Formats: sequence, structure tokens, C-alpha cells
Amino acid sequence: MKRLAFISTALLLSVSLAGGISANAAAAETQYPENGDFTSTLEFSSLKDYAVSDGAFAFVDGNTVKVYEVGTLDESGEKPVYKNGSLTEYGDFEVTVTSIDCVNGSFYYSDGNGKVYSLSDKSEAEGVTLTQSKNLLLNEATGYTYTIVEAGITVYKAEVGETKINGTFSGLKKYGDYIYAISGNELCKFSEADMQTAEMQYVDYSPAKNISVGNTAEILKNYTLRFVTVASGAYMTEVDLSSALTDKFKTGETAEILEDAPALLLGYSGNAALVSIGKQSYITLKTNVTEDEGDYFTDAEFTKAQLLGDAIYASPFVMECGYALYRGNDTVIVDVKRKLKSDVLEADFYEVSYTDKEGKTVTGYVISGLLSGDNVDDDKQPTEKPDANHTEKNNVKTVLIVLMVVILVLIVISYLLWLVTGGKRGKTKSTDK
Repeated sequence: MKRLAFISTALLLSVSLAGGISANAAAAETQYPENGDFTSTLEFSSLKDYAVSDGAFAFVDGNTVKVYEVGTLDESGEKPVYKNGSLTEYGDFEVTVTSIDCVNGSFYYSDGNGKVYSLSDKSEAEGVTLTQSKNLLLNEATGYTYTIVEAGITVYKAEVGETKINGTFSGLKKYGDYIYAISGNELCKFSEADMQTAEMQYVDYSPAKNISVGNTAEILKNYTLRFVTVASGAYMTEVDLSSALTDKFKTGETAEILEDAPALLLGYSGNAALVSIGKQSYITLKTNVTEDEGDYFTDAEFTKAQLLGDAIYASPFVMECGYALYRGNDTVIVDVKRKLKSDVLEADFYEVSYTDKEGKTVTGYVISGLLSGDNVDDDKQPTEKPDANHTEKNNVKTVLIVLMVVILVLIVISYLLWLVTGGKRGKTKSTDK
């Protein structure tokens, strides 16, 4: 995940942080589903018809159509297994679905009264004809003929002879190089005289929709910096940490990790680990993560800095429900310990400490764009900000006025002295005459 412009997000989150952490966190312990809980096996209650396309199967089960998109085929065991597929169900049909077929790669269904509909949008499809199932089919690719008979199906080839497979069968169809049929509530696939029924497993993410927050609020508050690796094959679910935690997580998409992924550990709650990658946070099983021993710190460019935002966060992951160690509008100078850099962080962070007016010292993280080392050194506070109305022009004017006053005073004093000394000399000259 790529870095995005983060400073504005940090400001918005810190401003809206006034609500703090919810005190209503549920007492129920956090329980994330085990990996096996996300896997289900496709089963049918009343399989009536089917269709096969390249990479997908469609089944009419009662009046529901289930489309199974094939994942990975594992044929290592006695019974083939389709793993990691996906299932989509279609219902609320305006007609009774009686048959389904694949035409030019798309699925169509019919109500048995001559009308055909597109499965994707349920619109009527003119000019499309469905291939109906039969009781006898020849597979031209192999030369085998398949015939549904009482209590079974016969497979015949002149050079080989006839083989009978016992059971109850219906709906013979040919797709590609294979013949298919329904037996009970299973789909059978024939290759020459061999029959297989495959297990179809699909991923069901619904177990991750209802997860208690447990003591997550506390673990976000009491934080210790750790990075982890999430193992490939693990399931991770997006969790929303942009608002106060209440009783259940607000969850987003769930996905399987296809390769090891580095992440920032936010903490453990119950059997789960909360992690972040970039700006997104996730929840997964605690057993899916391994803590790393790497050093992600470098020397900071300054040892003291002014905090430009209004929060110091417990972890290097800015989130509204995270714990703000400081909030306020006063000018704050923090001690900068070191700089934190990692590809899994949205941006670079600084580890800082701050002592409040009550003498309590807290240590946390500030995003790099919200610290300024300007006018701050190791021994003094930042220089005072000048008056907004202060200008050098005002200073010159004031000095000139003062000088003019001084000059006028000196002139007055000189004039008075002249008058006094001049008068005395005039009287002396008059007496001598």
C-alpha cells in the first residue's frame, strides 16, 4: 500500500479526538475465527439441474441458483477437491426455475414455458435456446456412450465393452470433453468409464462480521512499539478505528494473505492481533503473526521541537479511537528521542516525550509534518513571536520624534542661557560710561 498525503488526515483526526475512548467497550473477549471457519462445503437440498462453464458451475437448488466459481483443484486424494472457490446465490425469481444452461460462457435459465432469462440480470433473452438434458449421450472425444437405465447408468465402448454404474441418475449433459449427470444431490463427472464426484469448498467471510472489541481500547492506550510479519495463508479483516469503539468492530473486507506481509502491531486482544499497514488497520489471529526484531529507528534532525498539532499518539498509527497523550492549544516543546521509518507506516514519525504542567511525563509518537525544530535549541524555549503590528518603519519614526524633542529642548536651554549671559554683559558696559 502506497503512502498518501497524511498531514491533513492527522490534523482532522486529532481535532475530532475530543470524544476519547468509549467507556462502553464490551466485556466479551475478542474472538477472531480460526482459518478453517472461513471454509464451507457446497451442499444441496434439492438439486434439479446444473450447467458448467469454463471455471464455474451453476446449480438449480430448489428455486435458488447457486454459482460456484472454481478455486484450486486438488486431486492428490481419492476424491478431487475444489478449494478456495467462491459462491454466489441468486433468488427471488419471478418464475419457477426449471433448467439452466451455459451458452457462450454465460448462464441462462428457463421456466419450462419457452422463455429463457439471463442469470446476470434476470432479463428475458431472445434467441437463446437451452440444451436439454438427455438419457443417452455419446462423447465423441472418447467414443463412450452413456445411457441412463433403471437403477444405474451404462457406459459402453465397442472396443472395451459395457460397464454399469449402480445408482439413480438424471440429467445427462456434455460440456467440453466430459459427460456429467446428477445422482441424488451430487454432480457426477465421467471420464471414459470412470466416475468422480468432487467436493466444492468455498470461502465464506461471514464469521468475521461479528467480532467483539474486548479490551481493544485498553491495549491501544497502553502501547509498546512492535512490528510483525503476517504469515501467508492467514485471513485478515479490515476494522474501522476511525470512531470510538463500542461493542463490536465495524468490519470491512476479509481476504487471505497470499504472501508474508510486514505490519505494525497495534496490540493483542483475546485470540486476535490488531495490526496496521499504511493507513488501514486489520484484525487477524494472534497465531498468524510473528514479532520482528528489526531496528526501525534513526537519529532525529533535532533534539527539541515545537508541537504544531494538538496530540501526541500512543502508537505511530493516527486513529480517532487511539489514545491521545496530549491535547491542547498551548505552545508545547517536546524532547525528540529518535525518528521512526518503516514502509508499513503512512509516513515517518518521531518518538517524543513531554512533561505537562502537573509534572507528568508521557512518551508517544508525532507524525513528522507536525513537528518544527525552527527557533528551538537544546537550552532555551523558542524565540518570542513579535507583535503582529510591529514594523521597522514604526521604530524609525519613533526615534526621529524623540530626537526632534531632544533638539528642541536643547535649543530652548541654549536660548535661555544666551538671554541670561547676554543681559549681564549689557549692564556692565552701561555703568562704565
